[in-house]
Amino acid sequence: MPRLVAVVVSVLAATVMGAAPASAEAGEPPFDPGADWTLTSSREDAATAPAEECATASEWTWSAGETELTLYQVPCTENDAASGVYEWLQVPGELVGGVSQEGELVLWAQDRVTRVWLADGPAENDALVVLTLTCAGAGQDDCLSDSDDLALAAMDASPGGRAGVDTPGFTIEAIMLALLVPVVLVALVVAPFRLVGRLARARYGSVSTSPRYHDVTSMVTRARWRRRIRRLLWWLLVFLVFVSLTSVTTRDTGTILGVLILALLPGIVLLIGYRTFLRPSPVERGRRNVSGQGAEAVIGSMLSVLSYAIVGLLLLAYVLASVYGNMSLGWPSLSGADVRRMGLPLLGSLRPLVESVGDDAMVVGLLLAIPVLIVVATVDGLGQRLRGASLDDALAQDDRPHYLYLRSFDEDTLSLPGQLRGRGLISVLAMRRKVRFEEVLVRQLSATGPVIAIAPPGSTMPPIGAARASFSNDEWQQHVTRYAETARAVVLSATPGQIRHGYGWELDLIANRISHQRVLVVLGPWPLRSLGRRWTQFCMAVSTVPFFAPITMPWVPDGIHVLAHSPRQGWQGWGARRRLDWTYAVAVDQATRAYLPDWS
Repeated sequence: MPRLVAVVVSVLAATVMGAAPASAEAGEPPFDPGADWTLTSSREDAATAPAEECATASEWTWSAGETELTLYQVPCTENDAASGVYEWLQVPGELVGGVSQEGELVLWAQDRVTRVWLADGPAENDALVVLTLTCAGAGQDDCLSDSDDLALAAMDASPGGRAGVDTPGFTIEAIMLALLVPVVLVALVVAPFRLVGRLARARYGSVSTSPRYHDVTSMVTRARWRRRIRRLLWWLLVFLVFVSLTSVTTRDTGTILGVLILALLPGIVLLIGYRTFLRPSPVERGRRNVSGQGAEAVIGSMLSVLSYAIVGLLLLAYVLASVYGNMSLGWPSLSGADVRRMGLPLLGSLRPLVESVGDDAMVVGLLLAIPVLIVVATVDGLGQRLRGASLDDALAQDDRPHYLYLRSFDEDTLSLPGQLRGRGLISVLAMRRKVRFEEVLVRQLSATGPVIAIAPPGSTMPPIGAARASFSNDEWQQHVTRYAETARAVVLSATPGQIRHGYGWELDLIANRISHQRVLVVLGPWPLRSLGRRWTQFCMAVSTVPFFAPITMPWVPDGIHVLAHSPRQGWQGWGARRRLDWTYAVAVDQATRAYLPDWS
């Protein structure tokens, strides 16, 4: 019986072994390494066959004494897929620079030299070629030298031309390329709109013979050019640092040192320039932030943090999908073990997206991201509004004298071109960068004190800008009187749509009933014709009021932005030929600098 069992087991084993598919032999080798070499094996490797744009690999092995030569070749329809196979194979070894014969990658691992290149054949007949020479007991230099002629012979035998292996992987070059594409696309789409808007902007008269008027146009121009130069130097410095980091990946010490030395120049210019000829304008600095208190402010902060986190995740997913999109065509599989072996960050969860978009990863990613970013920007704007301080919060957190902002409610939605600074994500996505006039005014005034205002009756969520409080029709006048009397200065908008009863009462309050007469009159950035009509209407309404009469005289040109008053200095004005957030910020800055001693 034991003998019978042994026979049955032997027969079954022979049957199973006979049924197992043996590796098919590859065809004729594509080149002859020479008479000293003997072909010892030839096989097809079906592991690469499932790749979308590649086929079954072939491998040939020769021996000469203790030395072994292996040629591994994977046919693919395009170079990106062939490079993807190389990334998936994870060929062992460290990159050796300066020894390449024809631009191929040269790797060294213990006693083995591997040379990798792409055979760039005609009519989508490309291939990844991996030539490995194992030199038993030989050093790196000798093994590299022995592989030179063999590599050249194998390259000469390849059909068509040769190309270097594009190994994007998670490298600096790939990230820069992925980020460059949306920047270029946004520039091509947004730049024309912004250029048209710039050319269409009105020019205002900003000439006056009166010493009481000050044109800030040249001051703004100088400040903007200084900032352009600083930004250019910063971008140059960042670019040189990226190039230096890129050189680290290729171990090119000479390039690293050269780039770092070049980076010293913009770095030194920036270091010196920030205190001398490139000094930032005061209006570019930040301001003292006053945020709301309570549950609404917490929710607003959470919404803004969530918005920026989503943008960061979208950017990361886009970069990863773009970096690996083309290469994925050459990956036969990507299991969990492959992800761990290849060290690809977060790619396991992105694999379906990468496979579905392939070559179009960048374009598809951008198209999918646009509606998401618009929603995220809207959520960020909501968060900023929820974080806005109420009137009580602003006065409780900031003990400096406040500004009281009086305006016609139709000016709450007034906006102007925003070039000095944006507001959150919305300014990045907008075709034409716009910013609310009140935000520009409040941001600059907040450098010297909190800004408060009265909200329209029935308003629920105030816009971003001055801290607001809402009062009933029976009590708002007494509150305005109290806040005006204790204000550092009363800020009055002089371009209402109509002179209604409430606005007329505020004019009378400023002119006749507050004792200090510390006033800042601002003209909104309305279109040229509308601004003229509104300003004329205002001047006609106050021309007989002794306090306001001086600013209705011809010494005030069309380009006037702000007019400041104190009992000691009287009226002075600041303006420019354009109406931008830059010009308003500089005009307010100059006015407060001149009058702050009186207003304190």
